[in-house]
Amino acid sequence: MDALRKSERAISEINRTLHDLGQQQQVLKAELDKLHQRSTHAREEIGQSQDTVAQLLKQRYEQGVPDVVPLLLSGEDPDDIARQMEYLEILARSQSQTMLTLRNNLQALAQVTTAREQKLKQLAAIQTQQAAQRKRLQDENDARAKVVASLSNKMKKQKRSLESLQKDEKRLTKLVEDIARVLARREQERRAKQKKNAGKQAAGGAASPPAVAMIDKVPEPGYDSEGFARMKGHLRLPVSGELINRFGSPRSDTGLSWRGLFIRAPEGREVKAVASGRVVFSDWLRGFGNLLIIDHGGSYMSLYGGVQSLFAQVGDTVQGGATVATAGSTGGNSESGLYFELRYQSKPFDPMSWVGRP
Repeated sequence: MDALRKSERAISEINRTLHDLGQQQQVLKAELDKLHQRSTHAREEIGQSQDTVAQLLKQRYEQGVPDVVPLLLSGEDPDDIARQMEYLEILARSQSQTMLTLRNNLQALAQVTTAREQKLKQLAAIQTQQAAQRKRLQDENDARAKVVASLSNKMKKQKRSLESLQKDEKRLTKLVEDIARVLARREQERRAKQKKNAGKQAAGGAASPPAVAMIDKVPEPGYDSEGFARMKGHLRLPVSGELINRFGSPRSDTGLSWRGLFIRAPEGREVKAVASGRVVFSDWLRGFGNLLIIDHGGSYMSLYGGVQSLFAQVGDTVQGGATVATAGSTGGNSESGLYFELRYQSKPFDPMSWVGRP
């Protein structure tokens, strides 16, 4: 199992890196599109300014516009001189403004060209990283296949025992209970500090800065305790697929009851958070493979087990419907999909009783 844990953790990490690189790539492509639009606009403006300058020079040549000094000394009628001087000023202002616009657009085009070259270099670097990560992923998948084949041969000789399954379930329950205790303790500490700070402020004292230390990497709880409860009857399952095992139904291997749902789905299919919350666990757990736990506040948690890749990390705030993982068969599962649980005060309950009708 140690070899399997190491391999599946590595695959999850590589897939998360590829997911992040893909998002960076999309951002860069969007920025390149904007730069292309700015470049096109600047070129059009430059062309218009060049045409205007050419027209002004042609106009000056055809009309034989005199120089200022000879005009003043020509002895012509003062009204005629004034009219010609005004014309010269208008022509000069127009030419000056056109040249200023042309210079600004040329500078803008140079800046856009430089920015575009930098973005293209960044894009090329990302593509190089993606190629390297895909090679690592292929190697890790090959290594995992060998480990799984070895475990499968052992499992054929000896079915998963009732004792081992009970140990796995106890391990998960202890993990959830430990997280719940830490969250409750931090909430009490937060409220006590708020009360203490309020007393200091009332007495004219300065409030102390908020605590930043993490306890067991569990983030500060801060969600509306009634927010998730209001979702009863409106919840959607986190992945599309075939529901093959329901809460409370007997397991075929041990006869124990399922404490969650198993949804059969192809490897790599996106797994969504069922509601907003904070990630309090994102790691490999024996019996459940890569496992994600989201705290929704009000003592509600959702669990996503056996996933191929973990995109959300401990401390991340996620929105309902956000992609947090991909379906898989980690932890020694024979089928690809998702193991899903809902828990209230650390105890599992039937998710289907909360799912809205289609």
